[in-house]
Amino acid sequence: MEKLKLKLNKKQLVLALFIAGAVLILFDIIMLAVVVPQGRPGFFKIMLALIFGLMTLLGVWLLLAAYVHSHDADSHFFRYDEETRRNIPTKELTGERVIRRMSLYLRNMVGKDDYLPEVWERNYFRETDKEFGENRVLAPLVAYKMLYDLASVDQDDCWKLFVQADASLIYDISDELRRAGEQRMPQALEEVYSDAEGKYIENIKDFLVGNKRYMKRRMLEYALKNDGAFY
Repeated sequence: MEKLKLKLNKKQLVLALFIAGAVLILFDIIMLAVVVPQGRPGFFKIMLALIFGLMTLLGVWLLLAAYVHSHDADSHFFRYDEETRRNIPTKELTGERVIRRMSLYLRNMVGKDDYLPEVWERNYFRETDKEFGENRVLAPLVAYKMLYDLASVDQDDCWKLFVQADASLIYDISDELRRAGEQRMPQALEEVYSDAEGKYIENIKDFLVGNKRYMKRRMLEYALKNDGAFY
């Protein structure tokens, strides 16, 4: 399951592989240049050359492993391109890409493709076994995405998920939106929920569908603002 994690361990692995490979190659070059020529001729000298030659190949392999792992260690949660195996520039990041990555994140978090009912029936914001990254950097995006998905599907069954959600979930979503810099939206969300009482689904629909494009833009802005936290 793909999760957002800081790649500190992998970066340390890359450094270790690079140092080991470089030291091994340097050692083998010295041995091949100094020790082997001065060794006894014949089979013993050939064996020494073969051993140090194999060790040089091992050093090269370690450097190649460091190179391969370095790309994975520096892969960005939103900007990493699977086809090119490179991070795209920040200027090429789009709202659509952020939404696709958040859909993947929610599917992995819940463990199923149809994650929407699950995230509204349970309060994942209060479950300590769920990872939102360092300093819960992904939590505001999860809040945005939950609301955005309701507006995108725009069906009565989905709106009922909002109406029937536990009040603690609504207030946690509002808190995460405030962490993202929102002011009016969390307050309006709480007011719509309080007024709903299981009846006024149209009010909820109008509010979220009307803010769908705004939420998409805000998700992109949040991802760009916190770009360095998503490695």
